[in-house]
Amino acid sequence: MSFATFAQRRVLSSSSSILGRRSMVTVGDLSKRVKIASTDSNTNGTASLTLVLRAGSRYESAPGVANVLKNFSFKTNTDQSALVTVRTAEQLGGTLSATLTREHLLLSAEFLKGDEEVFLSLLSKSLFSTLSAHELAEDVIPQVALESNQIASDPATTAVETAHKLAFRSGLGNSLFASALEPVTLNAVRDLYKQARSSQVALIGTGIPFETLKTLAEPYFGDELDIKFEGTGGKAVEAPKALEKSKYFGGEERQAIDLHTLDVPGVAPTLVIAYGSTTPSTPNTYFENLVLANLLGSSTSPTIKRIPGSSPVATAIAGVEGSSASSFVATYSDASLLVVEVQAPGSERLSVVGAEVVKGLKGLKTVSKDQLKAAVAKAKFEVASKSETAAGLVELVVPQVFSGKVATLEESYKALDAITPESISKVLASFLKSKPTVVSIARLSQMKYAEELGL
Repeated sequence: MSFATFAQRRVLSSSSSILGRRSMVTVGDLSKRVKIASTDSNTNGTASLTLVLRAGSRYESAPGVANVLKNFSFKTNTDQSALVTVRTAEQLGGTLSATLTREHLLLSAEFLKGDEEVFLSLLSKSLFSTLSAHELAEDVIPQVALESNQIASDPATTAVETAHKLAFRSGLGNSLFASALEPVTLNAVRDLYKQARSSQVALIGTGIPFETLKTLAEPYFGDELDIKFEGTGGKAVEAPKALEKSKYFGGEERQAIDLHTLDVPGVAPTLVIAYGSTTPSTPNTYFENLVLANLLGSSTSPTIKRIPGSSPVATAIAGVEGSSASSFVATYSDASLLVVEVQAPGSERLSVVGAEVVKGLKGLKTVSKDQLKAAVAKAKFEVASKSETAAGLVELVVPQVFSGKVATLEESYKALDAITPESISKVLASFLKSKPTVVSIARLSQMKYAEELGL
């Protein structure tokens, strides 16, 4: 093949790709209560629906309330039992799931195209759960306890949860999981559920054209929904509960690792270093944070296996065999948390790696054009990859859906390209000037304190 032929094909391929970027998600109002968003870019034979409720852990009145509510998902409602709901989904080959974040509770259904109305009905009925005491005792509490026990033996997740608690204390600091030391009352769960239902909710569809979804959803999520709410003692739609503005604190916490779990694959002494910002999020905040995370990098996903990456985080741990590190920025509506998570086979090695990571963070005073170019390219790949899966699309859409507009891929790329070395250096500096949040889960007699690590 001649170079000219190759180049021509490459141009045609690029043109097709760009055309596919222009319309990712359409957003509109189904009623005063329900915001609707959809994309039909998914060309395979499946579709998905996700109901978004403002019932994340930051809204709970006591620890564990949001987690208990999540585990009540798809249980008995005023129309049918949990068994009927599950069997209906199973017979059509569909799956139902619930995901809790710090700001939202997501109820999702994935199914074959053509079954949209059945799963719209199931999701609509999930807004009228009975939240009964017997289901709490028989089904919900055992599942809540199982999740809590699993997290207790997972130092990585425990460290991130603890870091949020140290960073924000309440609100965003509330854990995604319940604790055996903090009892949850059914009335508290019902209050959170009632509060979430009274606020505006969103319905996100993938693999379904917008107008089709709007027509199909009208009988289940249109004005009739308000009538049904009022008939069951619900309130007319109202503004979401005003939240106390997030405040960042920081600090250090050291926890002894259970030495009996070290033989479990994936379990290792863990160090989390985090920095917070309480600057309200703007449309560009997500993209800046995404580039920053890719700039700092990760040792767990090099471009070529067994060849270490060149990012600051990957470089910092390169000399300690068996260690790993990753970075991400958790972006919320009114705050962000930059997190670097480090693991090593042994607490003494973790101390060494931790000190090197701190040096790497502090040494990144300025960002070169080449460093930024690589980070932006990785960020674009991450956004593009997410836009090609149902779960990824939902992740991209949820933070934007209540604003009424979701950025297309073309707009996302434009926002990423607009980031300069100076602007990303400023973002990093704004994080690093805050008091660090440090969590160590290790053999404490061998683990250095934060100031000994250089913090």
